[in-house]
Amino acid sequence: MNPCLLAEGPLPDIEDIVGPGNWPHLLQTLLWSGIILLFLTAIGVAVFVFLIKPRRESHRPSALSLAHRALRELESRMDSLTANEFSLKVSDALKDFFQARFHDPIRFETSEEFLNRFSSSAAFAFDRQGGTRTAIPVATGDQVAVFLRTCDEIKFGRRPDADQYKRPLLDQALGILASVHDETAVSQAKG
Repeated sequence: MNPCLLAEGPLPDIEDIVGPGNWPHLLQTLLWSGIILLFLTAIGVAVFVFLIKPRRESHRPSALSLAHRALRELESRMDSLTANEFSLKVSDALKDFFQARFHDPIRFETSEEFLNRFSSSAAFAFDRQGGTRTAIPVATGDQVAVFLRTCDEIKFGRRPDADQYKRPLLDQALGILASVHDETAVSQAKG
């Protein structure tokens, strides 16, 4: 039986079904959804920047620890390397350290070029070619100059007793790293 036929009057309006014509309510919902989405995105970015990103950087070893590791490895292989090979590897480890720590072009210079650049300025403040300031402390620069001269004597002197200079050369390199570490600690304490 059809219920429309039984009704004596018009059917009542059904108000719980509303069409898509209610635009102010739809715009308000979209606005609040956008605000909530932006807020959650901002929280996600903040968590990434302040919590996740610093952890990744803290696991990267410092230039000083990499240099120490390289020198300790060379110390363990000292007897198996010739004096020339040993002095080259120790020199390269220190040059890599100065390149990474101070952004100094020593890695791409000969010993003579470094010594000329170092001696051309009493304060060792400016690189002659690029005019850039070097951050290698003066006392450390003096030690590096002595170290490079010793390396050159071993490499080019071809002394028959060159093997006995391996340990002092390694000690000089470790002393340079210690002085850089000490000077950095002193400058951080002052600053």
